[in-house]
Amino acid sequence: MKHGTGSGTLARERDALRTTVNVERIVDCPFSFAVNEAGVILALVQGPRGGSVRLPYRELGLPFGGAATHRVDVGFRRQRDQTEPGRVHDEIAFHWSARSRWLPNFHGVLRFRIESMKTRMILGGAYHPPFGLIGVAFDRLIGHRLALATSRDLADRLAQALETRWAAEKQA
Repeated sequence: MKHGTGSGTLARERDALRTTVNVERIVDCPFSFAVNEAGVILALVQGPRGGSVRLPYRELGLPFGGAATHRVDVGFRRQRDQTEPGRVHDEIAFHWSARSRWLPNFHGVLRFRIESMKTRMILGGAYHPPFGLIGVAFDRLIGHRLALATSRDLADRLAQALETRWAAEKQA
């Protein structure tokens, strides 16, 4: 009898239920500035009691406008970016815990690439929809669009914060 043979199957099945999200933005600031300042901005977002994630319902075409917020526990750390051979620089790994059984926890990474005099910011991550196959069905209908809209909003806010800080740095 082999021990642990079912765990690989379970892991593959669980990975098959995982949803990925990828968003890119061109940020009007130099690469070196973006890499250094993004960590500072994320530390401000994290705060002592967690951060909040906006749920932009408007982007989903739902009848009620605006953007609701949901407080989450946010954590991040710098680590070595292994995806670009030949260049040594950091990326920011992050996660948030939804603190709710109705919303998934999210694990992602924020990478930066040189884009001429600007910076390409790449936000990618994944989550497992809650409630098994029912959650997967909901995710395919609505949940993934909500996750993508939330990720776009986060990327937009981070890009705007980087550009604002860069403009202030240039004027100083």
